Amino acid sequence: MKKILIALLLSSVSVCVSANYVNCNTVGSMQYCSDSYGNSSTSMKIGGNIYTNDSNGYSSTSTIIGDNMYTNGSDGYSSSTSRIGDSYYGRDNQGNSWNVDRIGDNFYGRDSQGNSWDMNKIGDDNWLINSR
Repeated sequence: MKKILIALLLSSVSVCVSANYVNCNTVGSMQYCSDSYGNSSTSMKIGGNIYTNDSNGYSSTSTIIGDNMYTNGSDGYSSSTSRIGDSYYGRDNQGNSWNVDRIGDNFYGRDSQGNSWDMNKIGDDNWLINSR
């Protein structure tokens, strides 16, 4: 379940990462996220796939195979993310890359464009994601 939750978070973060914060709540296999700009996304896991839709009409499908996640977006966007130990490394078809490190229940990410963020667990199924 923890791997699925992290994958849901990573797919939701990619939709809303430019915001000052993103709040995500998980209920069963569904995750609901909203950001500081009023955007929202819904993700649902079915089998080995995660389907995400946001309030701006963007959608994506992420497939988890072992410790790897492959994402394809409705606008031609694609990315891959791999887990090695407690760290996640990814890149997309637009020349961007990122890594996310897990420390306890919290995650700290940074990308090739100089952005950074932290994902802090609040309770069992809620996350607050802050851009720095």
